[in-house]
Amino acid sequence: MYTLQSKSMDSKEQGPRGALPFISSVRFRVFILNAVFFVTGMVISYLFYPQAVLAFVAGFTVGLLNQWLSFQTVTRSVLMEPERTEYFIMSRFYVRFAVVAGLLVVVVWKLGLSPLGVIGGFSVPFLATIVGSLLVTREAW
Repeated sequence: MYTLQSKSMDSKEQGPRGALPFISSVRFRVFILNAVFFVTGMVISYLFYPQAVLAFVAGFTVGLLNQWLSFQTVTRSVLMEPERTEYFIMSRFYVRFAVVAGLLVVVVWKLGLSPLGVIGGFSVPFLATIVGSLLVTREAW
């Protein structure tokens, strides 16, 4: 079994619980980056394509829900028995995929919002997750 260890973690706390401070640190950084990227995206959207501001907000909201569901899955799976973890993650993936795909369809087709703005807003939480993870990983190692 592999364990996650870094300079920022206490050497006594190994195993599944040892990863929780790392996950919390990533969550906090990603939250701050989401706020910064959201404001930046809103300004850029307003300046270059004002009709897509509402679509950007809707896409960001769906992306934020997707990100929150992903973090919940990771946090809960860390503390599970290894035999159950695989099925838990796969079932959560399919539920998350169905919910997010359904919401994107509703936002674009039923509400008639700009697909460009929705995709732009939806991609912001992904960018924040990548940048936040890289920052925490760089500091930890």
